[in-house]
Amino acid sequence: MREQWKEYVLFLMLPRADILYENMEQLPYLYPYPHVKKGSRIILYGAGLYGQRLYSWIQRTGFCEVVALVDRNWEELCRQGIPAEAPDMIETLQYEHIVITCSFARTRKAIYDYLKQKVSEDKIQVMDEELVMSNATMKAFGICT
Repeated sequence: MREQWKEYVLFLMLPRADILYENMEQLPYLYPYPHVKKGSRIILYGAGLYGQRLYSWIQRTGFCEVVALVDRNWEELCRQGIPAEAPDMIETLQYEHIVITCSFARTRKAIYDYLKQKVSEDKIQVMDEELVMSNATMKAFGICT
């Protein structure tokens, strides 16, 4: 039960990593995507809470170059003033990685399965759950010392 509680807390904190993870901008990679290096040209797929916060953090810090913020509900997001693009746009863009910005495993898998039909799997990046659950992450989030 304790391990399950820890997972729950960390995944609640993950969308707020921009303010909770001390010195996140000093990492050589985009947390929690260790294959996405600083300065990479990326597409963020998913404009929910986590995707929007990650997009804002990247825009503020210049950590990566966001080529597009993509979401299947792009029209509604645009009406709300969020600069989202349709998933169909992916094929027209130049990028190094597509970063799936969803903290829910089932949705992440569905997006991954959709994308792997359209692009090379090595371009698709999902969060590293082991990194999220690591002692280093807990320490950075102030959960333990």
